[in-house]
Amino acid sequence: MNFLDKSGEEYLKEIVKALNEKKLKLDKPLAFLLNPPFKNTDENEKAQIESDSNYKIDQSIIEFAGENQSRERYIAFLSQIVHICNEQVKTNNDFKPILMIFTPTSWLVPRPAYIEFRQRFDKYFKYENGFIITGNQFFEIKG
Repeated sequence: MNFLDKSGEEYLKEIVKALNEKKLKLDKPLAFLLNPPFKNTDENEKAQIESDSNYKIDQSIIEFAGENQSRERYIAFLSQIVHICNEQVKTNNDFKPILMIFTPTSWLVPRPAYIEFRQRFDKYFKYENGFIITGNQFFEIKG
């Protein structure tokens, strides 16, 4: 399932359908635990076409994230989560979706390119707790 090619409403319907097939109900808020892709569309176009990073992004995501920010796949994923959570909250105002994320920090720091996105995103999720560590704690990488 490509998480970005449909609206949040369409994805929530797919989740409900899959649960119904198993005789389950979506009667609790969704909790997202994810490690979104870090590809962006600013890379070499030929490399995109030959990889899995060349796919359609729903217009609602582009409108929420912003044209430039939606090129960053993890920003597009975060935008889609906001849409799905908003759709679920429409079904029950008591739902308080939870987002737990393993992500690069570039969208968390006040980089000028992400300020507008963070202003929109922060209206939907309240920071509760967390920590930041370098990637080399988990992998043999520089930085």
